[in-house]
Amino acid sequence: MKTKIIIFSAILLMSLFCLAEISKAETHIYSLPFDANVAGETYVLDSDLILDTGVAITVSADGIVLDGNGKSITFAVSGQGHGIAISSGVTGAEILNFTLNHGNYDPRAGEIIAAIRLNGNASNIKIHDNNINIVHGGSIENSFGHGVQLSGGFGTSEGNEIYSNEINIAGTSGGRGISLDTSGTFTGTIRDNEITLTGITSVPAGYPRAISLPSRGPIEVYGNTVNIDSNSSFSQGISLWSSDGNVIRDNTINLAGRNSRAILVDGGSDNNKIYSNVINITSQNQAGENSAGIRLRYGSSNNEIYGNTVDAANSSGICMPIRVGGNEGNGIPLNNIFHNNTLSSQSYVISLEGASQNTDFYSDIINKIGEGYAINFYGTASELVLDTTFSHEVFSGSKLVRLSGIQGELSTSGIIFCQSMIESPDVFVGAGIHDWSISDGPCSYGEQSDTVSPSNPSGLNVT
Repeated sequence: MKTKIIIFSAILLMSLFCLAEISKAETHIYSLPFDANVAGETYVLDSDLILDTGVAITVSADGIVLDGNGKSITFAVSGQGHGIAISSGVTGAEILNFTLNHGNYDPRAGEIIAAIRLNGNASNIKIHDNNINIVHGGSIENSFGHGVQLSGGFGTSEGNEIYSNEINIAGTSGGRGISLDTSGTFTGTIRDNEITLTGITSVPAGYPRAISLPSRGPIEVYGNTVNIDSNSSFSQGISLWSSDGNVIRDNTINLAGRNSRAILVDGGSDNNKIYSNVINITSQNQAGENSAGIRLRYGSSNNEIYGNTVDAANSSGICMPIRVGGNEGNGIPLNNIFHNNTLSSQSYVISLEGASQNTDFYSDIINKIGEGYAINFYGTASELVLDTTFSHEVFSGSKLVRLSGIQGELSTSGIIFCQSMIESPDVFVGAGIHDWSISDGPCSYGEQSDTVSPSNPSGLNVT
């Protein structure tokens, strides 16, 4: 009797094991459109497929793994649509190993096409190891093509990971590589992606952006490579608008587009840390155009920008590694700190203009190539540059400074150069009224991260 019980138990265990294996069996996708709607299931794309219009695959249950198996989906061939859409409220889904190709359809006004779109409160989503190609969009106003779009409505989308994807964006204007909606709150990471903008500009649909964060965070953005080609213009690598508490670190941005920004901190983006990024600017700007490595304006405050390398030595025209200031009714940038950056340019290396206050620079290496001004100030009575300190800056090449504005108007005030190699003959005072001084110390510093202390990173004697 005991032997029979043992044999029965063994058979029962084997049956349960087989049932478990069956429950984990893959479901293959042979046609489109398709709804992946069984929680915890793994779905595998069986072959290259095409869908003329609509959503190719909808993920509508939790814990789904959607494996592209190295195959491709071509979507939005003759009408508006998305490659993969993740429904609002879905959690724990994973999207990987797809090639997602945008077809021939050019979105109309009010339309968006996206290779992967997260809707509403979808959270804890992993999107990785996909190849995404967006080739149309922005030929008319308010029409866009996105690689990965997180569309949160007014909800919260938490714990998402977007990593190791290759995203290529082309078209007329307004394209986005990875984009978060303005009205949502998002947390998670964007890392180790390569995003390329090719032959794209801002008219008529708006500025193209490789990574767009116009929303509440925090998001950590690191290890990404962004390429903006020389046929692009008015483009942005990593763009923050009204986005707080993010970490932007260890990214590489290769900026060849004209009139473009590698990192833009804009629209009241506060308390962000931007560090250890490498920015290479080779823009060939024409008259009236300018590019910037790190641009901060419009009320963005309490940001710390440090340990970055911005090299514009091989650019032409006006290409500024750091550019600060700008109000235009959006508020004055306040209490921002720049330190331990390595900056090179053939034009202005640092430019402060059009309203800013309480800006601290210290322990930066400033390499001005050729003749001209290393640091440029421009202010007006309505947009003053106030209370700016340069301490322990190290100069290679020109250390000339220009203070300028409008004749008879107070333009800059509270400008202090403290132990920064700058002497009185280095400062050119142009139009406007300017309050500035040179100090032997002690120098004051804004509050900085523990990772880098205010010091002279080059070891040179700057006293």
